[in-house]
Amino acid sequence: MTKLLDLDALAPEKTRSVKIKGKEYNVRDQSVGDYIAVNKLARELKDVKETDRHVEAMIKMIHLLVEGVTEDVLKTLSFQQLDVLSQFVQGNDEPTPQPDQPAGEGAAGN
Repeated sequence: MTKLLDLDALAPEKTRSVKIKGKEYNVRDQSVGDYIAVNKLARELKDVKETDRHVEAMIKMIHLLVEGVTEDVLKTLSFQQLDVLSQFVQGNDEPTPQPDQPAGEGAAGN
């Protein structure tokens, strides 16, 4: 009898999406290839001081992981939106608490 390891059965269902300018996009789970590409971008920018190159790298990374979104659409976002989206597509679904802010409280200081 042949044993079969069905890796397709291990693939997670799409459970995350993002809405940009009224349109919803699926966020892909990061594959090994995506991980390598994102880390390569990070290494290339390690010593770069130009902010525009860092922003361009963020846009490339998001474009890689958000199905169907164009770089032109991403360039219409504010810096805050781009930063939050970057964190989200990398798996940080929860906002990071600010210093001296207890976990679980929103940014508005509830």
